[in-house]
Amino acid sequence: MNRRDFLLLRRERDLHVVELSCRTLYMRYLDTQITGAEPTEDGYVHDPWNHEPPAVLSRRTADDLFNQIDETLREADVLRLVDRAWASGELGERLDRVAKDFVARGRRVEVAQAQG
Repeated sequence: MNRRDFLLLRRERDLHVVELSCRTLYMRYLDTQITGAEPTEDGYVHDPWNHEPPAVLSRRTADDLFNQIDETLREADVLRLVDRAWASGELGERLDRVAKDFVARGRRVEVAQAQG
């Protein structure tokens, strides 16, 4: 899997497979903890010492992240979770809910280790 891929869509034996890297999901989930913060009226926090303004980051919440996953899974037959150990705590709980809902729709979840 390309390190930039978050959700990889494949066709395997007439099945739509979504491969989700839990390592990348973890990194993106951490990003939501930073970029999901509320900006000031002008879009950033002023530095009283007149240093460079902070980087402009697009705001994305954890809900946005999981909505993207849900959208991608609508047409999938199989969800393959790669390196599941990366998703623990609150992230793991949310991912477990996604997997449980996916299985409830008659689909299959597989757990795999990253190759290489």
